[in-house]
Amino acid sequence: MRLYNPNNTKIDTLTEFRNIYYQYINIPSDKSDMEIRKQLNIYLAEIKRIVHESKVPYMINYIPSPYAGGYSGPLDIIDNIFKLEDFHLDSEHIFDIIDRTIGVYKLRSKIYYRNLFNPLNWIGNLIRLPFILIGFAGFNGIKLEKSWFGKFYKLVASLLATGWIIIQLLKFFGLNLATYIHF
Repeated sequence: MRLYNPNNTKIDTLTEFRNIYYQYINIPSDKSDMEIRKQLNIYLAEIKRIVHESKVPYMINYIPSPYAGGYSGPLDIIDNIFKLEDFHLDSEHIFDIIDRTIGVYKLRSKIYYRNLFNPLNWIGNLIRLPFILIGFAGFNGIKLEKSWFGKFYKLVASLLATGWIIIQLLKFFGLNLATYIHF
């Protein structure tokens, strides 16, 4: 059993799509490929969303040879997955995009697990919580967070959290500050 990670489902979807596309391009031309093509079409919108979220480029500036003529301009490789041969592109472009996207999500998985078990990250998210709630309420929470007031709030909250952590660590190691501070 593995821990929940939102990136794992994306990696699984990309891997499944990659395997289906590999089957599609390796089918002999005399066999019917409509079932596999149907599976690819079902995955296509989700794959494009996943690739777009990863910020892996999937658009190229296509310029045909002057002799051949034809369409010239931005070309979405994912949308034209079945027409790559018309543009004199091979299937390796699709595999490159999918593999790069899998790499991005594997890196995000490592960062996700590191943040999941990092208590300082939890405290940072708790400090940001008021700005997130303000954003949910319809206001510009990011702008407020970057303002002078937001930076001051985060400084004070961070100092208080750091002081609380130090006090709790000292208590854990058997040092009670109350015995050393006299008013």
